[in-house]
Amino acid sequence: MELLKGMITGCGEGNVSWYPERIHTIKDLITQHKPKNIIEIGFNEGHSALLICDTIAELIHNDPSYNEIPIRLFIFDICKYNCSMSNFEIIANHFRSWNIHLHMVQGDSLSTVPRTLDTVMGNFDFIEIDGCHLKDCVYNDIINTYGRLSENGILYVDDFNSTKDPHPEIDDVVKGIDWEGFNTYNIDGAFWAQKQSKQMEEKTEQVNHPDHYGGSENDYEAIKVIDAWDLGFSLGNTVKYISRAGKKNKEKELEDLKKALWYLQHHIDTLENK
Repeated sequence: MELLKGMITGCGEGNVSWYPERIHTIKDLITQHKPKNIIEIGFNEGHSALLICDTIAELIHNDPSYNEIPIRLFIFDICKYNCSMSNFEIIANHFRSWNIHLHMVQGDSLSTVPRTLDTVMGNFDFIEIDGCHLKDCVYNDIINTYGRLSENGILYVDDFNSTKDPHPEIDDVVKGIDWEGFNTYNIDGAFWAQKQSKQMEEKTEQVNHPDHYGGSENDYEAIKVIDAWDLGFSLGNTVKYISRAGKKNKEKELEDLKKALWYLQHHIDTLENK
């Protein structure tokens, strides 16, 4: 992968250039979906950001109308390496002429992401999660962003199920997330989920009061109980999975109960850590 003049490498951790299959996957996803609003959590030396911008520039070259509206890339990184900000400035300056605008938000993503997104209008077409690899970090980075995906938008998680560089905590988080309403895919080292369009959601009963959650006429429908008790995300998912266990798919009753247990344990861990 060719870097821009002045970019420094070797000062951080791993980067996407080590994994050709991930390079091809990201390029394909960007090419197919032509995102205009992007989030990247985890910049490091900037290889992934450069790959994304290079791919967008190729798309603009072939279709100049693609960037009539500015393309925005919000980057969140703790910037613990000296090269992070200098590489960011090089990439940002290089692609500004393509009407691609990069914004760096420094600090812990657990606080900077929700604070920043509260001030940003609109949803996002492509979100890459590749920051801190600890369980709580990965979980909250996903939870703090995937609600802001546009229809057919992509959420991409790096280092999932990697045989070359295993990260069991990432694997556990991704497997524990409720991806209902998404189409999910993975290769060695990467997972991505595409948000279904409203039309697809309606066809698969993902939104409109499905029977396995009690149905709209039921006073004890899962969503009504969750709202009435103000359970929040983790406890809400605990109740949701318990309520649907054995009803949505009898063969997955045990799986649903294990997911309920995962969310309950996550809530307990959060309280204990406080």
